[in-house]
Amino acid sequence: MSPAMHIKLLQLVAVDVNWVHLETPIEGPSKIETIGELAAKRAEGIPFEEETARKKKLTSVVWETFTPLSSTGRDGLIDSAKCTVCNKVFSTRHGTSSMMRHAKRHNEFPNGTTAKKGKKNANGATVNGGNAASAAAGMGKKATAGMKKEIIVAQMEEHTGVKRQRLRNLMGSLIEWIVEDRQDPGVILHDKFLEIMAAAGVKPLIPAVDVMQKAMERKYYALFTRVGEYIARSAVGRITFSCDTWSQSVYKGYMGIHLHWVNAEWEYKSIQVGLEGCPPEFNAYFMSDLLYNVLQNNWGLGGKLLCGVTPMGNESAVGMGFLREKIKVLVGIDSISPDWNVTCLGHLIHVGVHAALKEIRHEIVKLRSLLSLLKSATESQEHFALRTTEMGLQYPDQLPNMDSPKNWTTTITMILESAKLKESINTLYADISNGMNAFLLGEIEWDLLVWVATFLQKCIEMATCQSPQKHVSLSTSLNACKAIVGLCESTAASASDFTASAFNKIQTVCLKVKTSLEAYHTEQSSPFFRLAKILDPRFANESPDKAVNKTFLREMLRKNLYDSLSDGRQDARHDVSVAYSTFEKLLDIGEGIPDYAIDGDEVDRFFDATLIRDKKSDPFLWWKSNETRFPALAKLARDVLSIPATAVPSGAVFTRASYARALNTSVMETNKLFKFNELARSWQIERQNFGRKRRRDSFDYSEPPLEPPAKLTSYEEIPNKPPRAPPSPKPLTMVLKNVYIVAAKRTPFGNFGGKLKDITATDLCAHAAKATLAAAKLDPTLVDTVQVGNVAPTSPDGAYIARHVQLKAGVPQDKPALTINRLCGSGFQSVVGGMHEILLGEAEIALCGGAENMSQSPLAVYGNQARFGVGLGAGLNLQDTLWSALTDSYVKTPMGMTAENLADKYGITREQCDTFGVRSQTRWAEAQAAGHFDAELAPLEVKAGRKTEMFSVDESPRTVDLAKLAKLKPVFKKDGVVTAGNASGISDGAGAVLLASEEAVKKHGLKPLARVVSYQVSGVDPTIMGIGPVPAINGALKRAGLKKTDIDIYDINEAFASQWLSCIKELELDPELVNQCGGAIALGHPLGASGSRITAHLAHALQRTGKKYAVGSACIGGGQGIALVLENAS
Repeated sequence: MSPAMHIKLLQLVAVDVNWVHLETPIEGPSKIETIGELAAKRAEGIPFEEETARKKKLTSVVWETFTPLSSTGRDGLIDSAKCTVCNKVFSTRHGTSSMMRHAKRHNEFPNGTTAKKGKKNANGATVNGGNAASAAAGMGKKATAGMKKEIIVAQMEEHTGVKRQRLRNLMGSLIEWIVEDRQDPGVILHDKFLEIMAAAGVKPLIPAVDVMQKAMERKYYALFTRVGEYIARSAVGRITFSCDTWSQSVYKGYMGIHLHWVNAEWEYKSIQVGLEGCPPEFNAYFMSDLLYNVLQNNWGLGGKLLCGVTPMGNESAVGMGFLREKIKVLVGIDSISPDWNVTCLGHLIHVGVHAALKEIRHEIVKLRSLLSLLKSATESQEHFALRTTEMGLQYPDQLPNMDSPKNWTTTITMILESAKLKESINTLYADISNGMNAFLLGEIEWDLLVWVATFLQKCIEMATCQSPQKHVSLSTSLNACKAIVGLCESTAASASDFTASAFNKIQTVCLKVKTSLEAYHTEQSSPFFRLAKILDPRFANESPDKAVNKTFLREMLRKNLYDSLSDGRQDARHDVSVAYSTFEKLLDIGEGIPDYAIDGDEVDRFFDATLIRDKKSDPFLWWKSNETRFPALAKLARDVLSIPATAVPSGAVFTRASYARALNTSVMETNKLFKFNELARSWQIERQNFGRKRRRDSFDYSEPPLEPPAKLTSYEEIPNKPPRAPPSPKPLTMVLKNVYIVAAKRTPFGNFGGKLKDITATDLCAHAAKATLAAAKLDPTLVDTVQVGNVAPTSPDGAYIARHVQLKAGVPQDKPALTINRLCGSGFQSVVGGMHEILLGEAEIALCGGAENMSQSPLAVYGNQARFGVGLGAGLNLQDTLWSALTDSYVKTPMGMTAENLADKYGITREQCDTFGVRSQTRWAEAQAAGHFDAELAPLEVKAGRKTEMFSVDESPRTVDLAKLAKLKPVFKKDGVVTAGNASGISDGAGAVLLASEEAVKKHGLKPLARVVSYQVSGVDPTIMGIGPVPAINGALKRAGLKKTDIDIYDINEAFASQWLSCIKELELDPELVNQCGGAIALGHPLGASGSRITAHLAHALQRTGKKYAVGSACIGGGQGIALVLENAS
C-alpha cells in the first residue's frame, strides 16, 4: 500500500465527521430537556408511514369488537385497543393474536362465556362452575375473575386514591423482598411515593439516596432498577405510551432509570430515577445510555453504537458515535476536556473503520466462498440449494434466473465485479479503483487499517498538545487534523521509497523485531512467543512424526478444504478459513526471512532478558544498553527497518525510519486488535484436533472466513526455504533475576521429644519470622504475602499455620497467606512460591518459611471406627501418624528402604555410610565452635522444669566414633546399611526467609544477602526417591547457565548417608564442597523446615566466605527432588 493510499484514507476519515455536541455541562438531568426540544423539532416532520416492519393488520372481526385507544408514535401505529364488550384493554405493539382470539370468543359466545364444559346459562352458553347469579349473567369463574381484574385496573387508571394505595402496597412488598428485611411494607418509599402522587405534575427526579440505601447495602442493583421502572410507569399510568423505551445503567454502585415517551400531542415526556445525589461520573455514564436510546429509538437514527465511556486519567466522560455507511453522528461534551474530545474522536474513527471494513469483508468473503463452492458442486440443483441455505449463503435478490449452478457462478462473478460493491469500498477508500482487489488479494493488511485509525488519533492528540491554547475547541482539533493530512501529502514524495513491498517486508518481520525494539509482551502468552513455538522446531514435540512442519500443515489444510467443500457446514467452512489464514501467516513469517537466521538460543536469551526488564523504564534505552547481547536481532533492526540500533530515531515526523517505528509502536499499543495471537491459538487448536470431529464452538466466529486457496503447494516446492533445524528438547524456563534474600533465620533444632516438644510448629515459625523481620529492620506491615511449608499439621491449629504465622509476626490481616506441602522440600518450595509472586508482580516483599514439630505427631484411629462407633468388645487400633508419614503407601516402601535401594544400586557399603555419619557430626561441631551458625540462629526461651532457659544450640548433634556406629543394627533390612547413626534424626524446628524484589530493596534500603538465580523441581522413581537432588541440581544449573564447577558451596540434605553418597557419586562432585558445616544427620530433619534451614545457611555462608555461588537441594518423599541456586548479593 503506497503512502498516497495512506493519505487518502487519513484524509477521508478525518474530514467526513459530523458533530452533534451539547454545549452545557453534563451534571444532571438538564440534558434531557435539550433532547426533548430536539425530539419535538424532529416530530414535526415525521410522516405517518403505513408500511413499516411493525405495521399491525387487524382483521375485520377484530375491529368489529375493539375500539382503538391511540394512534401515536413516529410510525403512526396503534398502541392499544379496548374491547367494546368487556372493556378489556390490549396492547397492539407486539402483535394482535391475543386480540383476535378474544374477539373470536365474543363472536362465538356473545355474553363473554368460555368454551369449556360446565353448566349452561339461560342463553345456552356453557360455564365452568360459578354460582347461579354468575351463570345467569353468562359468566363463569374464569370470566368473573377477568372482569374483577379489569374493574380494578379501570379504578387504578381513573381514581388517584385507589392507585396510590394499591401502588404503595405493591412497592412496599417489592422493596421488602429485595432488601430481605421484614419491615413494615412501604416504609422505605412511603414519603417519596407520596411526594410523587401528591404533585400536580410528574416530578422528574426521585432522590437516589433514600430509595437506594438498603438496596445498595445488599447490592441488588438489577432488582432496584425494576423497582425504579415500576415507580416511573405507575406514576404516569394515565398517559398513553407510544414509545415506552426505558434504559438502566449501573456504574460504580449507582443505578439509574430513564423512561421517556411521546404523547398524542407530540409532547416529549421523561422521568429519571436515581440521578440526584449521584456523582458526576455516574451521570456521565448514565447519559451515554440515555442518549443512545433517545437517538436510536425515538429518532430512528439506527446504526451501531461505537463508543460509550472514554476514560481520561482519573476521569470519565461520555462520547458516542453511530455508524451507517460512515461515522454519521458523534456525541461529545465540549465542557469536559479537549483531551477527552480528541481521544474520543480517535477512538470512534478507529472503531468506525474497523466495523465498516469488517462488514464489507464479510460480504465479500461470503460471495467468494459461495463461488468456490459452486465451482466444485456436483450435486443436483435442489441438493446444492439446501447446502447453501445451511451455510447462510443465499442471495435471492441478487441472483435471478438461477437454473443451474453454472448460472449461479456467472452471476456471483458479476456481483464481485460490480460497481455497487466497489462503492461500498470507496466509502472508506475514496475513489481508489483497485481498493477492492487489493484488499481481497491481501495486499492491504488488516493490521495496517487498524494502525491507520490509531495513527490518526495520535496525530490529533499531537496537534492538540502543540497548540498554545489552554483549551482547544473541537473545530480547532479538526483543523489541526486536516493540516497534518496536508503535511502527509507534502512529504509523500520524500517517502516514495516506502513502497508496498517495503511495507510487506516490515509486516513480515514485525513479530521478530517488535520485541527487540520495544520489549513488549515477552511473556509466554505473547504472540511473539507463541508463534516462535510454532515456527521453531525446538518447541515442537520430541517425536519427529508429530513435529510442526509445512508438509503436515498442508496435508491438514488439504483435508479440511476437501471436507468443507463437500460438507458445506458453517463451522467446517470457518475451520478451513482459520487454518488457511494461519498457514499463510506462518508461511510468510517462517519462510519470508531467508537472509536473517536468528539463532534460537539468542531468542531464548532475549526472552529471559526482557522478562526481568523494568517495565517502567524506557524500552529504547534498555535496547541501547543490551543490543550487543543480541547481534542477530540488532542486524535485523538495522537492515530491515533502517532504525539505528543504538539510538532513538530523530528528524522529520514522516521519515522512513520514524514511519516504521510509529507503525510498530502503534501495532503493539493496539495489541488487542493484533490478530497474530488468535492465529497462533487457532493453529494450535487445529493441530490438536487434527483427525477429530470438531465441536461447533471450537473457534471464534467473530472474524469472517477467508477465501480457500486454489492450489496447495508442498513444502519441497517452496523456493528459498530455510534449512530445517534438527529437533531439540523443549527449552527450560528462563534464568530468574532481581529476587533477593534480604534476611533469613531459623530456630535451633530440637530432639524428638526434646526441648521444643511443647511448642507448636506455628509458634516456632512465628518466632523465626519475627527474628527474620527484625534482622532485616523491616516493618512487618510492608510484607505483601506469607508462605509457610509444613508437612504434617500436628497441633490443633496446624491447619491454619501460614495464616497464624502471618498474624503473630505482625503482618497485616488484609495480606494473603498460603500453607505449602512438598514434603521434605516444603521449605524450599515456600521460597519458590514467594519468588513466583514477586516475579508476577503480585508482591514486592514475601515472607517465606517452613516448620515442623514431629514430637507432637498424634496417634490416630484411621477409618470410621472411632467416629461412628465400634462393636461390643472391639478395641481401637491406634496408629502412629509419624511412621505413616514416613512410608510411601503407593509403593509400600518406607523412606529408609528407598535408601537401601540406592545403596544396592550404587554399591554403597555400611562402612562408607558410618564414616559419613561421623563426618556430619564432626563438621557440625567444628562449625559450631567457629560460630558459623551464629548469624542464622534465632534463640528462644524454653521450659526447663519450673524455670525457663535460652535455647540457642542445636540439640540433636552428639559425639560419635566409627567403632560405636559399627555396632548399631540396621533398621530396614537385614545386613542393610541404614542405621540410626547414619540417618537423619526426627526433630523439631522452623526457619524463615525474607524475599524482596529489586525495586523493594532500593525503596526500603534493604541489604540483600543473596540473589535467587534459578530453581528446579524434578520427579524420580519413588522407590529411589533419594536420588531426586541429581536431576534437580542439573536442571537448576542449566537454567542458570552455570556449570557444576562454577558452584563454590553445595548443601544437599542428608536424609540418609547412602542417599547422600549416591547423589555425590552420580553428580561427580567433590565431597569437600558439599555440606561443609555438617547436615541433617547431625542437626536433624524436621521435614517442613529443612529447606528453610539450608537456604538460610547458604545465604549467610556466601556472606561469610565471600564466595559467589551456592546450591541447596533435598530429596523428597514420593520421588521428587528440588534445588535452588543462590548468588552472593555482595
